[in-house]
Amino acid sequence: VDPSHHQSIALRSKIRSGKGEFQEAANDEHLLVSIFEKLGNEKKANVARESEAKYRQIGHSWELVRKQLDEATTMEDRVKARAIYSQCVDVIHNMLPLVKDSAPLRMQRIVCAIESRRQQVASDELRFILKANPNNLEAIALNAKAMRMMDATDLAKKEVRRCLTLDPEFAPCQKLHRSFKKIQALQDGISAALKDKKYDQALDMIDKASKSEDANEETLLKFKCDAYVQKRDVTKGLASCEELIQFYGTEAPSSCNAYLSVADLHMMDSDMEKANIAVKKVAEICNGHEKLREYQGRISNFENNKGRKDYYALLEVPKTASEQEIRRSYRKLARLHHPDLYQKDITPKERERKDKLFRDLNEAKEMLLDEEKRRRYDNGEDVANPQKQQQQQGHFNFGSGFPGGFPGGGMPGGFNFGGGNFQFKFG
Repeated sequence: VDPSHHQSIALRSKIRSGKGEFQEAANDEHLLVSIFEKLGNEKKANVARESEAKYRQIGHSWELVRKQLDEATTMEDRVKARAIYSQCVDVIHNMLPLVKDSAPLRMQRIVCAIESRRQQVASDELRFILKANPNNLEAIALNAKAMRMMDATDLAKKEVRRCLTLDPEFAPCQKLHRSFKKIQALQDGISAALKDKKYDQALDMIDKASKSEDANEETLLKFKCDAYVQKRDVTKGLASCEELIQFYGTEAPSSCNAYLSVADLHMMDSDMEKANIAVKKVAEICNGHEKLREYQGRISNFENNKGRKDYYALLEVPKTASEQEIRRSYRKLARLHHPDLYQKDITPKERERKDKLFRDLNEAKEMLLDEEKRRRYDNGEDVANPQKQQQQQGHFNFGSGFPGGFPGGGMPGGFNFGGGNFQFKFG
């Protein structure tokens, strides 16, 4: 470019700013200031000065964000990393009016929106990019990633197939295709283990999967929370489900299933106050949630049936006890309180008390070793008094028990797109 040809320099400045090369564009504007001053055109010199200042400011802000994005890709603190990605979304939002139709900036904003789980922003920007160019492979890959994040698995796979039809060698879509297959195989394996009540096996698979480069944090956190709920491990379950809530954000609608799992765990621990807090949180952020009424009904059941028999106390086991622990405790207590062991000189009143205790032990064993009855009992129902329970519930049906898991979801790890001065950073 001829350093004295201001039209060429102005065009180069525009191209550079559109590519995100703001410091270079600012240097061009500085050169234009000198040219216009020599030509005696102060009006155009002032316009160039304003553009130079604008590009310097944008460039400085962008450089700071890019440095933070480099750190965020390897950051263990997910909350802090998500905050950096969210800041990236806002910074680019402020930059876009100054550099109209900058596709690279919009692409980076999409990446940051996906990583910060700002789904609406990602959707809006992808719509803008794909409307301008429906065959933009980078945008198609990002669209597949965003859809997968929102559990729209079939649509995500469809986008990947479209991408590979346009270019079978496009590396990001090849990686997504491989990741989708691995994730599906992993989910099937963990789901099968949970279905067979092999909770330790499922947790071991989750732990091993978390160390893989194809690991998807969201999916694994969902499975981990669910596994501990089904295993009835209150301490580890609360830690895992709270971790999932932090992953989504405490006010995010996507965290509602995790809040319900927290409620389940508190109910197992007989902490109805904390269970109620978790259910109320769901009512606050997901008022139309399909299970909200059920959980509210369970809270009401516990309140209305405070006088029912405590089968866990009778068998001297915690609410989190496994079937094996219940059987073991029952055998010990049955041997201790069996009628055949009563002394002959026992009083009729004492015999009646011991007979009732033995009947209660058998009733407790029957209730807690029957999966359906135990589920209903854990829901707060008075299972031994169905007529009373029916009167309390009327025609409503609240009981589907502790959750059987989350739908498959999440996204594979990130990848980088090249292009001009941009590297699209995934966490």
